Amino acid sequence: MFNNLIFKIMKKTFWQCLLPCVALTVILLGVSLGVSAQAATVGKGVAPDDVKAVDLGLPSGTKWANKNIGAREEGDYGLYFAWGETTGYEGVDINPNVDDGREFKWESYKWGDGPTPKVTKYCTVAKYGEVDNVKVLANDDDAAAVCWGSSWRMPTEEEFVELIENTTCTKENNIQWGLRFVSKINGNSIFLPAGGIRNFSQHQMFTLLGCYWSATVDEKHPEAARSMRFTTNQKKAGMERIGRFIGQNIRAVSK
Repeated sequence: MFNNLIFKIMKKTFWQCLLPCVALTVILLGVSLGVSAQAATVGKGVAPDDVKAVDLGLPSGTKWANKNIGAREEGDYGLYFAWGETTGYEGVDINPNVDDGREFKWESYKWGDGPTPKVTKYCTVAKYGEVDNVKVLANDDDAAAVCWGSSWRMPTEEEFVELIENTTCTKENNIQWGLRFVSKINGNSIFLPAGGIRNFSQHQMFTLLGCYWSATVDEKHPEAARSMRFTTNQKKAGMERIGRFIGQNIRAVSK
């Protein structure tokens, strides 16, 4: 009888101790999953309170955001988007193998058509698909507009060129590896971290390469889009065409 009583007490004590632990584990797991999911859909339609439009005195009046889409602060890489997609995915600073279920490849690209580089939207050349001659992302396909609301959008190639021509670049690594673009007109600046790219399941070239999508498709090769790129050792930026399925960072603009 005594042994049975001890067993009942131990059994009751075991479950009293275990249940709170299970509950705590579920809560923590839910928080963890929630943070991950939130990171991929951050700010749907609402810009964070600390997002500012920086006036660089540019001729067009375009103002540039002070941080990337999905970034917590100026030096964070933020999220990585395929061109014309509005769900972003995180990069990893230490481990280059990212296991979030998303592979940035042509077969999984929203506007891709099969394994070959053909597109179903934003096509300017017949060999790549049905021509629609739409050369700039619509608001529904603009990650900045979708994530932060209609006051923000992705910059066009022309706006990137304007930024490059009217600023000087200085290398910084005290915040994060990247370049600071300092206005030649009024001295204001924005910092763009060198976040590299997401390619297949890997996060590549971070700290060495800054890669930022424009809203402009490459007219001669519409399976690609125009991207602003820089290397931290050269301290200068330029425009390139990059396959639309690649994951890159986005810096929004406003007027």
